[in-house]
Amino acid sequence: MLPALQERSVEKTDLFKAVFLLLGSLLLYTIQDVLIKSLPPKYSVFEIIFFRCLFSLIPILFLGFMEQGHFKSPLSLLKTQHLKAQIIRALSMFVSFVFYIMACRSLPLSSLYTLSYTTPLFMTMLAIPFLGERVGIYRSLTVIIGFVGVFVILQPGNETFQLNGFFAVASGFFTAIAVIIGKRLCAHDSNTLLAFMYTIAGLLGSFVMLPFIWVTPDLNVLLWLLAAGTLGGIAQFGFIHAFRIVPVSSLAPFDYCGLIWASVAGYILWQDVPSAYTIVGAFLIISMGLLTLYREKKQTYSLPQYDS
Repeated sequence: MLPALQERSVEKTDLFKAVFLLLGSLLLYTIQDVLIKSLPPKYSVFEIIFFRCLFSLIPILFLGFMEQGHFKSPLSLLKTQHLKAQIIRALSMFVSFVFYIMACRSLPLSSLYTLSYTTPLFMTMLAIPFLGERVGIYRSLTVIIGFVGVFVILQPGNETFQLNGFFAVASGFFTAIAVIIGKRLCAHDSNTLLAFMYTIAGLLGSFVMLPFIWVTPDLNVLLWLLAAGTLGGIAQFGFIHAFRIVPVSSLAPFDYCGLIWASVAGYILWQDVPSAYTIVGAFLIISMGLLTLYREKKQTYSLPQYDS
């Protein structure tokens, strides 16, 4: 089901470009999350996802027009020999986004982002069934310690425990599935197709729920959603392309900069200050995630490239 990765060398200019794309995408994602978090609670998660995906089609199609030069024809942008994998990835991203928005509306942004960084830990666990890899004692310990950080933040059994924290962790799990599949797919399929499949899955999945949860948005809310969708679509495209041109392990330290954007935004807008539990948990989760990716970097890694 999953295509093999292909070899290609990494230039310094590629790394600089990828870091720029990643940091810019993380900033846009943070702004998107601020906009979504600021919406009145009467608007359902599925209605938010519907408009977010609908409006994100605008930048996705525009950037797809720019990308077509890498392919033989405009139609080849949307061609794939791995439709089943594309569908599984798109559905995983949709489920991840549902959990993410549920957590976003109730958790401080710093806690949300920290718990979402469980993705590398889940990727280690999922490497067994998805990639047939053997996870040794070292990698198992990093996963265990990382999830200790999750429990430090969530504090189960304590009066401060928030069930919504598990939504953020669940989002990290389904994102890990999508990332594992996406790392292989981007060697053959276009950025446009990867973004488009997820967006269509989000549209269809949320559209089914609209008759049961619909609340007509006023003009201000509609503009809010338009901004969130547009920024999210641009960020999504930039994020995918950043990980196309350099290995995941090379970008991992910069990926955690999203926590800085989130913490600053949370403090300025809602005066959210990370608790000691969040800081300790973040240290455990992020350090174990980086150790895991560092170990992967020492192994042979094949970098994806366009294959039209």
